[in-house]
Amino acid sequence: MNLTIPLRSELLKTKRTASWYFVVIIAVAVSALFVLTVCSNNPSHNVNPWTGIFTEEFKSLNLLVLPMITILIGTLLPQIEYKNNTWKQLLTSPQTLIQVYFSKFLIMQLFLLLFLFLFLLCSALSSLFIGMAKSSLHLFDRAPDWQFLAQSSVRTYLAILSVSIIQFILGLTMKNFIGPVATGFILWMLGNLLLFEMHSSLANYFPYSFSAMAVFPRYGASFPMVEIISVGLSVFCLAVGYLFFAMKRSG
Repeated sequence: MNLTIPLRSELLKTKRTASWYFVVIIAVAVSALFVLTVCSNNPSHNVNPWTGIFTEEFKSLNLLVLPMITILIGTLLPQIEYKNNTWKQLLTSPQTLIQVYFSKFLIMQLFLLLFLFLFLLCSALSSLFIGMAKSSLHLFDRAPDWQFLAQSSVRTYLAILSVSIIQFILGLTMKNFIGPVATGFILWMLGNLLLFEMHSSLANYFPYSFSAMAVFPRYGASFPMVEIISVGLSVFCLAVGYLFFAMKRSG
């Protein structure tokens, strides 16, 4: 299955939307704001200051920012064809349904990874600038814990992966923009309710709880299994989503 041409086509479509600006602006603005807030509270000197800053950054990212971005991007990108009324044109092009489906899915994952990369990059740059102005942070006395950053980044992506696929399928199959967004936010609030208010074990199997679980040490023991469940759900939902998409577009 050659996805080179479909991927190029999907990238060209996104250039005519505000998605790129949306991802970049939110990543830069929110990361800088959170770094400023964390640094103003003087992270503990008992740990590597970089680790202290990025620990709080990952909490804000996983609890609020990334779920919201995933819900919005997962709806905006698949909705391009509905907005431009170009589904018939796309389906009569020399592309198979599976090429259309997976090229759209991969473009969405590209946007999520881009957002995650920009958020962390801007967090690091903002920390450097603040560290130069506030020597009491001792940022230049220690090097960042690259292993912590890598592990946290992978864990964050795996935690949000199943949600991104569910939102992708909703955005791809619903014509109305409001439907997928409203569904996503309701499920996200339900995930937080199960985790923080009800303390239910169901949160271990509910995809919209995984992102928050990734950043709290008390869930560390159960999280390796949560990662496996997230990946398993992702594969399952991606396959079922394709079958549903193929039936809808072939009918």
